[in-house]
Amino acid sequence: LKETLEQSIGQLRSQRLTRNSGVRSASLSSLYPSDLDGGGVSGNRHFLPTSPLRDYGDSQGNKHRRSRSASVRFVNEADNLDQLHSFHQSLRDLSSEQVRLGDDISRELSRRNRTDAELRKTLEELSEKLTESQRQETVSERVERRLQEIEQEMRAERQLVERHQDQLGHMSFQLQEALRKQDAKADETEELMKNKLVRYESEKNQLEQELEQSQKKLNESEGSREALLHQIEDLRSQLLRAEEDRVELQHQISHVAMHHQSYQDVQDDDRRIRTVAERYEREKQELEKHILELKAKLNHNAVMSEVEDLKRCIEHKDKEKAQLVMHIQ
Repeated sequence: LKETLEQSIGQLRSQRLTRNSGVRSASLSSLYPSDLDGGGVSGNRHFLPTSPLRDYGDSQGNKHRRSRSASVRFVNEADNLDQLHSFHQSLRDLSSEQVRLGDDISRELSRRNRTDAELRKTLEELSEKLTESQRQETVSERVERRLQEIEQEMRAERQLVERHQDQLGHMSFQLQEALRKQDAKADETEELMKNKLVRYESEKNQLEQELEQSQKKLNESEGSREALLHQIEDLRSQLLRAEEDRVELQHQISHVAMHHQSYQDVQDDDRRIRTVAERYEREKQELEKHILELKAKLNHNAVMSEVEDLKRCIEHKDKEKAQLVMHIQ
């Protein structure tokens, strides 16, 4: 039984060493030396074998089950007590070893969980850093692209401003040329207006002189017309007197005829009547001629219409002069 327990303890030690070496090789890259501090301490501890119940196999891969039956021999009572005591000690050692192995396994599981959590946290941090770096690169690229666009816009605006300045310079030159031409044209127009104004002034003066002459002629014609009217009135009065004389002569002739005067008296009266009649005819012809002359003179008074036309023409010239003066101003 003692030999069996020693073999079981040796197999457990070899199995534990194999397991510890495998765990260390599997998690060596992600473990710290402090994570296995319990293993180092437990490795230096020596526990007596406690359980002879199971054969775990040797380190060379022996997997067949060994016979668990063992012959128990009781030599004497003292040996039995020693063996029982040693068996009890081995059982306690095995129980403590089991507890220690459970603690080691729990620590290993917690270490692995902690390692996995730290690994996940590290991976998340790396992923965040990678995403942030990509985002920063994207932002920098966007900023660079925006800066290039702004530079292109500024270049285009600068070119547009230069073209606008060129156009403004060209327009300024054209405006200066147009102003010079307009000034020259305005000078010519002003000179022409002044010449026209001088000509209109001379024409106005001439028309005023003609108007004065026409007014003089009109006044003269008015005076001659009044004189002619007086003459016509005188001639009419003379005709009336001649008519009265003729009536009186006829009355005398009839009176002579009624009183049966002598033939000589009749002849004298007849001659006198013929003389008066001839004189009356002559005066009548002269009066008719004079009346015709007066009518001709009256017809000559048609110059009044011409004077009115001259007045209207002068008024029109005055209006044109006022318009020219306003245009020159």
